[in-house]
Amino acid sequence: VSLNYFKVKEPVMADFFQYKGTVIITFEIISYSPSSIIYNKDLMKKQVHFIDKNLNQNYSDLTKISDLREQINNANKNIQDEQTLINNYQQEISKNESIMFSNDLTLENKPDLIALINRSVDNDSTPRGNYMHRFNKKYRKLMQNNTNLEESNANLKYSIENSKQNIKKNYQTKCKLRKEMDQLLVKIQKNNNKSLRTNDSLTTQNKNFRK
Repeated sequence: VSLNYFKVKEPVMADFFQYKGTVIITFEIISYSPSSIIYNKDLMKKQVHFIDKNLNQNYSDLTKISDLREQINNANKNIQDEQTLINNYQQEISKNESIMFSNDLTLENKPDLIALINRSVDNDSTPRGNYMHRFNKKYRKLMQNNTNLEESNANLKYSIENSKQNIKKNYQTKCKLRKEMDQLLVKIQKNNNKSLRTNDSLTTQNKNFRK
């Protein structure tokens, strides 16, 4: 373009005609700030695409967060279930120990056998039949019962340790999931801030275009 040009500052009269040459209409730049750009269509499309991309990414991350929350809730439920099992196991162990203690007292003192012998002495009589065999059979049964209860308690204690390990694993899972969730939340916040800044720039551009 040659330097032979002029600025149109006033409305041109209807009977004015230009037969040759070039007319250049310039727009005064209001501000040289990087955030104040006279309407740039390509840049605006790029910025809108940037905001849309961030929104889509945030939607995807929020879906992930929702899934992580569900996994954390499952971990909490597993911890609660395992704790309930531990309480039940401990109650069962206490019940078995109480029975074993009672059996041990019977085996140690043999109160029913002593009572039978005392009655026989008082009555100056001899117990009927093979009373020792009958009582020994009962005591052997109590001893076997204690052995079974001891084995049961050993299994219950093993189950308690198993549940404790499961609780530990679920707590570790919760910590890992919470860390992932926190990272996603920080990422979403950063995307939001970037989008807001870009949106402010778009607003400024639109204002300048209207001016």
